[in-house]
Amino acid sequence: MSNKKFTYRSPVVWNVILFVVFSYIFLFLQYSYQNSLSIITHEELVSYALNKKIIGILFLSTMIFVFRLSKVLSLFYWLMVATTVSVSLNGLWVEFSKLIILLLFFYIVFSYYLYQFLKEDLNESYYNPQFDEGFLFKPMCKQIPVRLKKGDQEKVIECHLTNWSEGGFFVFLNESTDLRGLYSVFIDYNGHEFETQAKIVARLKDDLGYGLKIYSDKSDTPLSWSKFLNIIYEMGYQPELLV
Repeated sequence: MSNKKFTYRSPVVWNVILFVVFSYIFLFLQYSYQNSLSIITHEELVSYALNKKIIGILFLSTMIFVFRLSKVLSLFYWLMVATTVSVSLNGLWVEFSKLIILLLFFYIVFSYYLYQFLKEDLNESYYNPQFDEGFLFKPMCKQIPVRLKKGDQEKVIECHLTNWSEGGFFVFLNESTDLRGLYSVFIDYNGHEFETQAKIVARLKDDLGYGLKIYSDKSDTPLSWSKFLNIIYEMGYQPELLV
């Protein structure tokens, strides 16, 4: 995802960042327990941070990579989890605690399922253009034309779909254009014009590709985004099959 810029982070991403913060606090509380610190002060927290610089750097780097949706976020996420588990197990050798074992068990289970949600979120169509950065031809052999229009502006942006899912889609523009904010989306397919509203959440650095997350879709109307998806899925159209 290094060639993309993001303007939207899902609740899952923010929850992962909070989980990293919780992991650091979890380790600090174990440190306080093992050193019999009855009162946790600011000085003790600073002292712990200075004595555990490598852990602090790892956890901070993990938060940064998760926020930026970097390609290495999975590596750093599991390094963070492994560090938390190994430090906790090492502390149990020093002083055994059933409570810490129980918390560590729930920590491992929660970290696994949280990552599954994160992985699913990163696979969303509006984050993935479905074509390589150095492509030689316009992506998608079968092109589904799309028009983007912002508010009452007369200018219409011509593009076509390269990836799609229930939550949104990715488009490739006919010419490089700077797009931001909310757009009305019109999809011309099989003699019909489907309409929805979507918000820019990702963009390629060359401004030729954009990811849009569905903002408002009137599923009760016959020409909505959801109805469009039903039709193309019934016809067997999948993004990976049209490249």
